[in-house]
Amino acid sequence: MSTHLVLVIFSRHAVLQSWQRSRLIQQWQLSDIETNAADIGALLAEHKKAPLTVVVDIADEELRIARVPKVVGSARRALLNRTLEQTFPAVRYRTVASQGTFSDQRREEQLLLLAITQNQLLDQWLQLLVDHEMMINCITTASLVFTELARRLRWRQQHQLLIYRHVDQGLRQLFLDKGQPKLSRLSPAPAENVPLVEQYRAEAEATRLYLNNSKALPRGATLTINILHREGLEQALRDGLDDLAAMDLQFSNITALANQLGIKTGAIEINASLLIGWCAGNYPRRLADFSTPQTRQLIQQFNRGQYFVKGALIATTAMVIWAATEFFAVWEISARSAEQQNLLTRWQQLQQKAIDDSLPTDTAPVAMKQSFELSRHFSQQRRFPQQAMQIVANAVENLPQLRFRLIEWAAPGAPLESVSSSPRQDGNDFELEEENPNQPHAGETVFVEFAIEPFDGDYLYAAQLANHTTAVLDRDQRVSSVQLYREPLEVDSASTFSEKIELNSSNNASRPEARFQLLVSLRPASLGSAD
Repeated sequence: MSTHLVLVIFSRHAVLQSWQRSRLIQQWQLSDIETNAADIGALLAEHKKAPLTVVVDIADEELRIARVPKVVGSARRALLNRTLEQTFPAVRYRTVASQGTFSDQRREEQLLLLAITQNQLLDQWLQLLVDHEMMINCITTASLVFTELARRLRWRQQHQLLIYRHVDQGLRQLFLDKGQPKLSRLSPAPAENVPLVEQYRAEAEATRLYLNNSKALPRGATLTINILHREGLEQALRDGLDDLAAMDLQFSNITALANQLGIKTGAIEINASLLIGWCAGNYPRRLADFSTPQTRQLIQQFNRGQYFVKGALIATTAMVIWAATEFFAVWEISARSAEQQNLLTRWQQLQQKAIDDSLPTDTAPVAMKQSFELSRHFSQQRRFPQQAMQIVANAVENLPQLRFRLIEWAAPGAPLESVSSSPRQDGNDFELEEENPNQPHAGETVFVEFAIEPFDGDYLYAAQLANHTTAVLDRDQRVSSVQLYREPLEVDSASTFSEKIELNSSNNASRPEARFQLLVSLRPASLGSAD
């Protein structure tokens, strides 16, 4: 799990926090940088590779609001730089954040201009970080971090003033108008021993008066004051501040907020700086950045290294996935090849067994039927039609214009699948009874299609040739029956013969053809006899 560091800089000291997501690993209190630079540098050197977010929580912070024309591209960058230069001249740490676009008479963009006016303190810390090559991810302020924290906690009051006790014994006040920061103020620690309730009362009244005078808070508007306090102070604050006029008081326990956000600190006491560290460490890209060109160069180098590592990891993962995919593909191909080889061997064994069991008997053997079913599964070509096809070839050897092909073969006692019976009608539309050609035969059965090539369109000659072929096959002693299943032109009477010839010629104008089909059934004794 990645570790990120958060350095919270106060006026007299700093706090370094080490986070892993929402878990606080360790916290170090860093004293004056001028006298303890060596010790701080040694601590930073131990965490050199972790990204670091710097949060400045001092009084020298200034916020201003400005409206500029809405532009885009390079013109917008030039306009923002010019606005910053005019608002904060000779200030090194300054930045700008957009607060939305408004359309009155023209489209305008509202900008939040921020600056850290005390350069000396921040310069010392940044120089120490740069000397130790720390990966500075972002430089921001506590007011911006609390603005993001309020958004995470879904505090959506229209006019809200956040107040919490600062580590320097003063009060940090942040005024949010519809979730956007408009005022950030850090009051100094009281000179005398002023009670905490009176300190809250005085600062709240002074801030409300300033907001009314500056017109940041409209007259008559309700100001919601959200006081962040430690455990055990809520009742005392309620009793001491219940008489504040025109204010909506809310009290938020810092420990309860940490539990709501899932922050785990172990034995370390929870305070406002821990909320700042959690939000700044987990959401640095949501915060306005005060980074200088020198610190940006360091984080760019760090990001390039991170991108290289991530790219190498992604490439390695892709190679591993590709290699695993190729391995499983080769394994699957080998497994399928072995399975197909086993099936082929079994097929050949059943084929040989079927040949051995194909002696002429009164009924077809069971092994023959099993081999027939297996052959239908493995091949579209039927086995054992050689003898029947030899009989057909001998019948048409004197007719070279006839070409024939096997459509289907059936074993003795098995029906043909490609042949279906349908009733025929005579000229008076009476249905005629005909024998079902698909019924099982005692012997071997073949379904053969003949074609006349070349064919000149003489369908009378084609019909005579079909009848002649049927008669020749019927005279063979090995043939049990021959049925003309499909004639060259299927006609019911002589009156419609010329019409069907004309129709067939129009449908096949480019190349007339004549085909007929025969259903030839052999006698059972011929299954095992020689040619």
